[in-house]
Amino acid sequence: MKKIIFALVAMGLATLFAVGLVEVYLRYQVLGSFSAVWTGAVRGDVPYANLGSKKWVLNDPELGYRLNPAEPEINSIGIRGDEIPLEKVSGVQRIIVIGDSVAWPEKGFVKMLGDKLEGRAEVINAAIPGYTTHQERILFERELVKYKPDLVILQVCLNDNYHFLHRFDARGGMIWAREAERALLPSEGDPLALLPNWSYLAVRIRLAYMRMTRTRSRFPWDSTPDFVAGWKDEGWELFRSEFDQIRAATESIGSRLSVVVFPFAPQFRTDLLEEDRDYVLKPQRVLKQICDEASVPFLDMYRVIGENGGRDLLPDRIHLSEEGHVIAADALYEHLVQTQFVNP
Repeated sequence: MKKIIFALVAMGLATLFAVGLVEVYLRYQVLGSFSAVWTGAVRGDVPYANLGSKKWVLNDPELGYRLNPAEPEINSIGIRGDEIPLEKVSGVQRIIVIGDSVAWPEKGFVKMLGDKLEGRAEVINAAIPGYTTHQERILFERELVKYKPDLVILQVCLNDNYHFLHRFDARGGMIWAREAERALLPSEGDPLALLPNWSYLAVRIRLAYMRMTRTRSRFPWDSTPDFVAGWKDEGWELFRSEFDQIRAATESIGSRLSVVVFPFAPQFRTDLLEEDRDYVLKPQRVLKQICDEASVPFLDMYRVIGENGGRDLLPDRIHLSEEGHVIAADALYEHLVQTQFVNP
């Protein structure tokens, strides 16, 4: 009996040791150093690996990452473009657009809107690829408030309802943040729900098990770590908190706020709309309610894009085609006219 107990204990310890090695390996793959592995295990995960000063992004304790001013065309506050003078041109209003890769393209709808408003308003594109509303809020409060825009346009993508959506591995590759991975796990009622909050290995095992056992939803966003939060109530609770802080920051400097939301291409699928239209369009409906309650102007690009080509204007399901940028710029200009920010 003693030999059996000893063997069982030895097997248990060996198993724990093997699991520990796998856990350390998975963390090392992502974090790139054993010191980062230790920090992540003891203090909780840092949002992003420190990528160093020779990369296109830099590690930032608050933002997770920011664009590197040492790279071409990136200014000192980490957005693309020339340095922004504090003093505004007399008679010319200032608009700052905060958003993600949807608004990022150099010749996209933000640039086109600036061309339409030339002489009446300067349009500053402060969008950063991969940013969430949380990161956009911090960037605005920390770097952009001092420029005292007359209008802030918050561009929303339906994958923005996280603190951090992406992180970088030690080689500079963009991967999902664990917050996004965990969004696919059951929200409550799962007896093993706590373990994936700590263990990289547990997350992967739990997701693999879910893929094998659950019936795949017909709605594609339900199984993607980025867009799933757009259909979860807790995701919109987080957004509302960030939105309220952005609104307070704009009001503190006498600025106005407007929100424009872009759709996810599968929302245009006829079969999904016929099955449950209310569920398909839930994100836009919730966001409109948030804006209406705060008396903040709201532009829903789902309608605009749907009337002008639908999914064809979103070739990769998220980002606009060249034609899509033209249509978005026209719609945003009309929105500013209707909200009496500019005259026709």
